[in-house]
Amino acid sequence: ISLLPSQHAKEIEILATQPNQAIDLIKAASFTYGPYRVAATTPQSWQLVSNEKTNWDQKPDQPIDLHFYAKLDGLAEAMKTNAVDQSDELDWSSYEALKRNWQGLSSKYQISATPSNQLQVLLLNLHSPLLVNPQLRQALYFAINRDELNKISYQDLAEIGVGILSDSFADRLDLKRESPFKPKLAAQILDQSGWLKTTDGIRSSDGQRLAVTLTCPAGRLNEKWVAIVRSDLNSLGIRLDVEHPDERDYMKKVVSERRFKDLACASWELPPLSIPNNIFHSL
Repeated sequence: ISLLPSQHAKEIEILATQPNQAIDLIKAASFTYGPYRVAATTPQSWQLVSNEKTNWDQKPDQPIDLHFYAKLDGLAEAMKTNAVDQSDELDWSSYEALKRNWQGLSSKYQISATPSNQLQVLLLNLHSPLLVNPQLRQALYFAINRDELNKISYQDLAEIGVGILSDSFADRLDLKRESPFKPKLAAQILDQSGWLKTTDGIRSSDGQRLAVTLTCPAGRLNEKWVAIVRSDLNSLGIRLDVEHPDERDYMKKVVSERRFKDLACASWELPPLSIPNNIFHSL
């Protein structure tokens, strides 16, 4: 439904309650979206052919058979027997499950595009007595090595959060995204803000020690991931404490209502057709 063009707004409203009618709509002669149109359908597959009514410079010269698999096992068997050339829009958990269950995956197929549909962030509580200070938030931005976290969580395949632009959008605008991991700059910001190291290595200002608390249910974050964040912060004189609330209602109450002290872990899985190309990242 998310692919339907705006001129079919009324039909889209109907499809919200009767999604099966989407097949009839996109097969209609008036439907002209993208380089393909649906020529034929079965419960398990669609046949896509060149859409003669579009203005694309390069139209496809051969049809595509689009197959649907109810379970990941069915897709895996089709890939093993070369029944499919490409598996499109796999979410991260499905990709990891494929790798676990089929050791030969990487020898026959390669990843052609990232990211997937999962976002992983650290949220900041701007009402925190510490993080209400913009200098401290800026220091945290430069303090954490996202590349190392990417290797642990996403096998170095994800796109790290560096401001508002993704790599693909930055390329279109002839802009270059730089790695935000600049611990020397983070230390300079802290020094200039009056947060100085004490004898135990933890920074302090006006009697207040620089210790931040990460709130995250047990098991949500890899222990190696947490260890890297703790090490990065500790090297700058910032102590990281971790508390594990109950998983139940964590996102609904703790996160959405900002019932955490300083930092909170959060992740989302989006529908495959809603992968964001441009998004603000908090980490």
